[in-house]
Amino acid sequence: MLQIAEAESLEEGTRHLAIEFVVTLAEARERAPGTMRKLPQFSSRLFAILMRLLLDIEDDAAWHTAEVEDEDAGETSNYAVGQECLDRLAISLGGNTIVPVASEQFSTYLAAPEWQKHHAALIALAQIAEGCSKVMVKNLEQVVSMVLNSFNHSDHPRVRWAAINAIGQLSTDLGPDLQNQYHQRVLPALAAAMDDFQNPRVQAHAASAVLNFSENCTPEILTPYLDGIVSKLLVLLQNGKQMVQEGALTALASVADSSQEPFQKYYDAVMPYLKALLVNATDKSNRMLRAKSMECISIVGMAVGKEKFRDDAKQTEAALPENGLPQCRTFSIHPFKPRPHCFFFLPFPFSPHCCSTEQNPSF
Repeated sequence: MLQIAEAESLEEGTRHLAIEFVVTLAEARERAPGTMRKLPQFSSRLFAILMRLLLDIEDDAAWHTAEVEDEDAGETSNYAVGQECLDRLAISLGGNTIVPVASEQFSTYLAAPEWQKHHAALIALAQIAEGCSKVMVKNLEQVVSMVLNSFNHSDHPRVRWAAINAIGQLSTDLGPDLQNQYHQRVLPALAAAMDDFQNPRVQAHAASAVLNFSENCTPEILTPYLDGIVSKLLVLLQNGKQMVQEGALTALASVADSSQEPFQKYYDAVMPYLKALLVNATDKSNRMLRAKSMECISIVGMAVGKEKFRDDAKQTEAALPENGLPQCRTFSIHPFKPRPHCFFFLPFPFSPHCCSTEQNPSF
């Protein structure tokens, strides 16, 4: 089956079936525990096959001009199969088997001149993080350096996007260790990426990654960075791209929720922008922007307390259409693998409730 999966002369569908067969065998741990790990070269050969599938990606102009973050222009069925199966393989075989194989192949890919290989290594790192978290957390320096080098040394926006994507995933799967040990390197890198005005998708994804990072942050870690992060997010809220505005809203909500009391000093600067977005996002195409503005207002209000928020809550309620919004909106504020969140916005006495259906959030 591995020979079929490796045969690029065969039809894609045939190769995909062969890959599915061997990945399913690897997942059958209860029936054949450890069997696939014991096969000579199985892990390295299959990992190499999946890495090559990630190279089947084009630099489609539609990706750069996209209006929404989930636009996947340039990605192929090979690419999608490679992503999915890397995730499944890492979960089934574990970090002790996958990390040594991945480390060797990542080094080769990152040393190559082609942007597609750099992109593939970063995407693969994000995909295996959940299944390899226990081993990767012991090698954080190597992992973080690999990703941040691509922030700084890549001229290709899709590679920078993939590096941000990896940081977002690692923040979830390797947190809070990553936040505790590397906040002084990761947060400034994300803040710098938000200045990439020539590439709105990079900006939007950097804002979204701030959400992932801050979810596992204590106020003590986050507070020294708030001046820079909040000021950059306010700039992004004024961006004409809805995708960038939505990323900034979800990041602001998360930062406010994670920092709590220290966020009060930013309230007077932040709230006018949030109310303006809510009032002006009246078109049908702006419904998600309006909903995320509503959620951000609610979370910021909870962070600063009802006394501070009371007047703005009344103004916000007055700004809603006569028929109002549904009491509960459900949508994903997580920029990677979706996780449903819902919020309730009620008139004063202020009593918002946020709830989330917890899954294993990962890229």
